[in-house]
Amino acid sequence: YLVLEQLRGRPLRHRIMARGGLPVNESLDVLLQVAAGLHAIHTASVVHGDLRPENIVLVDSKVKIIGFWPALMERYGRPYRRGSRRYASPEQVAGSATDARSDIYSLGVTAYEILTGTLPYASTIAPSAMARPRPLPPKVPVPVARVVSRALERDPEARWPSAEAFGAALTQAWDPFTG
Repeated sequence: YLVLEQLRGRPLRHRIMARGGLPVNESLDVLLQVAAGLHAIHTASVVHGDLRPENIVLVDSKVKIIGFWPALMERYGRPYRRGSRRYASPEQVAGSATDARSDIYSLGVTAYEILTGTLPYASTIAPSAMARPRPLPPKVPVPVARVVSRALERDPEARWPSAEAFGAALTQAWDPFTG
């Protein structure tokens, strides 16, 4: 049996669509919570494999990560296509081995979308394998844009090494703006 918590909230996708992205401070609050959640699951040796706004639920001021089917299927040896194309890391698109840094890439795509209301790529056909992300707009502070851009690196070695490192860098980038 699999027992799941009943959530009384809405997917992050709804808020992004309703507002065309979130204000920077609200975006960073959500992203820090997602990074903390990813750190917890990565510490348990689980790679989510399908992180995207539909799999992040906002319950009051808390964030819940859902959509663990790819990770569960893999854990029990059942083949399952991992990742939604628009959020999948280049290594996922290529069918190569994935690790926590694949989730960091998906977090970067999600971060870009939360901050801007759009995806970082003009194309929706395996974008991570084909193109460089668009620059973040000027409304996103440069230190925050650097954190997100590093998460979107095509090479896993160039990305943040962990969700914890992403969260720490984002916290440091955010400090001057919380004043």
